[in-house]
Amino acid sequence: MLKSLVSYANAEERRPGSGIWKFRTRWAAGFFLLWLIGSSGVGWALGQVLADPLLTWYQTRWRYQLSENPQLELIDGQTQLRLSQVPDFLAEGHWQEAIDILQRYIDDESDRLVSISPRRLLPVAEYCRIQLSKLPPEALAVYRQRVDPLAQRWFESAISSRDWSYLERIVEKAYASRWTARALLLLGDLRLEDADPIQARYFWEQCIPIDRTHSAGAAWLCVPESDVALAGVRARLILAEILHGEKRRAEELLELFQNLHGEATGPFAGSENASYVTVLKKLLAEMPQQPAHESGSDWTTFGGGPTRQVRARVDVPAGPPRWRTVWQGIGPGEVTLSLQRKSAASAGDSLPEPPSVHPVIVGRWLLANNQAEIWAWELGTGQPAWAGGPTIYRDPYADETFSLEATAPRLGIPRFTLTAHGNRVFAKMGSPTPGFPPGTRGGNPRTSLVCLDLASQGRLVWKLQPEQPTWAFEGSPACDGQAVYVLVRRSEVQPQLWLAAYEASRGTLLWQRFIAGGESLGRNTFSESSHLVPTLYRDTIYVTTNLGVIAAISTKGRLRWVATYPRGSAVDLTALGPHWFRDPNAPLFHEGILYVAPADTPSIIALDAQTGQALWWTGEETATATQLLGVAYGRLIAGGGKLFWIGTQGDEMGRVVASWPQGGEPLGCGRGLLARDQVLWPGKEGLFVFDQRTARLCRIISLGRWHLKGGNLAAGSGYLVLATGREIAVFGPGAPPPGESAPTHLAGIH
Repeated sequence: MLKSLVSYANAEERRPGSGIWKFRTRWAAGFFLLWLIGSSGVGWALGQVLADPLLTWYQTRWRYQLSENPQLELIDGQTQLRLSQVPDFLAEGHWQEAIDILQRYIDDESDRLVSISPRRLLPVAEYCRIQLSKLPPEALAVYRQRVDPLAQRWFESAISSRDWSYLERIVEKAYASRWTARALLLLGDLRLEDADPIQARYFWEQCIPIDRTHSAGAAWLCVPESDVALAGVRARLILAEILHGEKRRAEELLELFQNLHGEATGPFAGSENASYVTVLKKLLAEMPQQPAHESGSDWTTFGGGPTRQVRARVDVPAGPPRWRTVWQGIGPGEVTLSLQRKSAASAGDSLPEPPSVHPVIVGRWLLANNQAEIWAWELGTGQPAWAGGPTIYRDPYADETFSLEATAPRLGIPRFTLTAHGNRVFAKMGSPTPGFPPGTRGGNPRTSLVCLDLASQGRLVWKLQPEQPTWAFEGSPACDGQAVYVLVRRSEVQPQLWLAAYEASRGTLLWQRFIAGGESLGRNTFSESSHLVPTLYRDTIYVTTNLGVIAAISTKGRLRWVATYPRGSAVDLTALGPHWFRDPNAPLFHEGILYVAPADTPSIIALDAQTGQALWWTGEETATATQLLGVAYGRLIAGGGKLFWIGTQGDEMGRVVASWPQGGEPLGCGRGLLARDQVLWPGKEGLFVFDQRTARLCRIISLGRWHLKGGNLAAGSGYLVLATGREIAVFGPGAPPPGESAPTHLAGIH
């Protein structure tokens, strides 16, 4: 026993003066004293007295249960009471009273949440729209007598002025009117013209009747008693499947369509009176087997783009790096609790120098950052982007941040990302540890959000800091050109997560939205490194909180929906599950589906991005999947310690259909990417190349021959960038040289 205690106290981070050293030394000394007492004749009774307190201390310090009940902005008691009166009024035939209650909360546009199913919550205004769409025929007639004249004027104004906001007003304020289905049909057509079949499908689906006799149908928006032609609506839905690449799904729907509307004609695909079946068959025949979702020449943010779903236009490295540079990646604050080392390794993090930096590519520049500096190089040559060296920004509080965190033990691994839009680059700077127990050192260490102008050689345009010491920026923002959207953590008794929007040009606060609060991994005992990044698709921001909550918020700051999930609530800090290392953490949006891998559950979850309805989730088998790389050929590809292919369609939905390696030690190290039809996946000593469709290992490229380790990949302008824990290496385009082969000790692994 004494030998094991001494070994534990002399683990790798035994630096004099460090928090971990002090803790371990005291821990070992205390148990050594108890061992001496227990070895004497008087120690047995004292050991019995101390056993229970020691066990309690151990369990509360290292093992505990996280709460399953997140903090959410729910409706108050008065609102709940008023809504509960609606079914009674309807049962008694008091149509006006029921309608008045529902319309009041629609007009108020309240964002407070109502539970519409066990793990799905909607704003009360959306909830009331659903209730209006379920009115009995007598009540619906009363409602339409009230709102139809106004809805008609709005519709006619939209047509005459081509101001399509009138159509949105009909959907929001008069959902069950006779004019709503026409507004939805036209809104869908407009979205299709804007090359957005996903949003178009969402509008059109609301025109299809739902069987309200089943409980599932009670949770969805659907226009009651629609007078639009269903054949035209269903033809449009098949067209949407074709346009976003779901060929098999489109073929199945077309077969059903022929049975229902085989002879139907109408205005469709540019013709005033087309045969729906004929046009759809022609489009299906011309449809490619796999749609192109390749990126342009840039890699502008974590995951390549704001949806985090990119297939890069880059080839497998044909030779050694074109250039490379050593850097200070994490800095003096890299110490983490050594209890995490084994768990982190199984999650694909090679400690003690984990690949923490995620570069971006903007035009001819390559940029990267840590908590203190932002660097810029010429992508093709490795020369500094401008005179004066590669550092284009250094945070004035860098030294304070380094000294403050150099000896602070924490959970998690620091991560660093950037976001670019046009010539602007946005970065979260300062402490990589936004989660501190309340009262620690007077609050959280400094964090800031900065904006640099690449057109002016990286000039600082603006810089923001949270107004309160207990607030901290989580990670880099998402940007749509008008605003940047960044997650903010508030350290309270239970941490809270907020989403803030700032004007992109000046940094002026536009709005701030509370999302959720709850118990986090550190449980107000340990500091936490986390790096949450929002995902952006058109006018919606998607957020993973790692607090048992996933949320969708409009770019105007309105909640769209909130979904909850069962957390992996049993925490053992001596044996953390690898899923706790899912950082940077951002949802992945692909063709109307939101894929999330929260850190507080081993599962990967798929949700309908428009409604928040859970579609499927995996089990414990995906705990080592820490990065969602993308969707290709009907499968979600996730990396980490191992590489996974998870079905997204049909019988494969939510099931791991392939993984590599099978059994044995996890080989991953860093974040991979999808490149054309291949998966590039970094390992500890090699770069693995897989076929996206078949999951077959095609090739292994040795990194050791160039004295490189695994790291995070980025791609742009034909270049592949590898960011390890201590350097960046850039590979240029070209054909593979003769005799390229994998090292024998890697090539035999299957």
